[in-house]
Amino acid sequence: MTGPSSPRPTHGAGSRGPRTSLLLRCAYDGSLLHGVTPQRGLPTVADALRARVQDAFGHRPRCLVVAARTDAGVHAVENLATCWLGAEPDLAAGLRALSQPRADGLLAVEGRVVAHDVFARTLGSTKRYRYRLEGGHDPALIADLRQRDLAGRADPTLPRLPAAYARAWQVALPLDPAPMRRAAAHLVGTHDWSAFKVGPLGGRSPVRQVHAITLHALSRDGHPHLVIDLEGEGFLRKMVRILVGTLAEVGAGLRDPDELPALIAGRDRQRTGQAALARGLCLLGMETGQPWFDGRWTEPDDLPQPPPPD
Repeated sequence: MTGPSSPRPTHGAGSRGPRTSLLLRCAYDGSLLHGVTPQRGLPTVADALRARVQDAFGHRPRCLVVAARTDAGVHAVENLATCWLGAEPDLAAGLRALSQPRADGLLAVEGRVVAHDVFARTLGSTKRYRYRLEGGHDPALIADLRQRDLAGRADPTLPRLPAAYARAWQVALPLDPAPMRRAAAHLVGTHDWSAFKVGPLGGRSPVRQVHAITLHALSRDGHPHLVIDLEGEGFLRKMVRILVGTLAEVGAGLRDPDELPALIAGRDRQRTGQAALARGLCLLGMETGQPWFDGRWTEPDDLPQPPPPD
């Protein structure tokens, strides 16, 4: 494993006893989970991680914190979490058990011991997201997929969406990538994103920096398949999905690409586009400044991939 050497478990201050801090890397299928934050009676990323750690090490994880709080239905290739154990467990056996597959919505989990001051939310402010969408679909198909998606979330025992539709947003109108790229250029930079978020900020600033938005025009099974890669710092709640929803309206000819600066300046959520469906969004990972784990995980093999950057 590359990166900083793994510290051994140590005793905490005073008489607190042994304490082992863990950094976790996880991938998950958002269609099986109701977001990150624990919700009574519903499967979530945090609950699945907590159960895995407890079963693997035989001790209840404390202060479990997940770096990116993705919404219900959003997938992840790499998310990070931290927690600590009030014990000195068998680390080798526990880490092996942690990574064993199980039917909990987590596609992969990896862990390592870290220093006590390593905290998931401060590991990396720059996050990388990918959104997949397809235009020109039959409205009847779209309505059926929507109904099945909602029913499946209410009752996990129902059949899931076919793989061809499960990780993309299907829209009826054809999407022209050229004006979408022109509109996306207006979104790069540091702005007040009040018009592109939902919910209160809790005293936080709505100003964030978007480093890059890249749109790739691909195809899947003979159908146009658009991939939008976004990189930035501290995206607000549903910000990525509202950005994509607005870009989709531009691609469908419902908006002028050059009206984006006015939308940003107006700070009015009522003027921006709908939030794109959660199932098309995937957290690719975050930049932490140091390689805590070996290599990067990737998306499922059946998804078309953009060409590597120059």
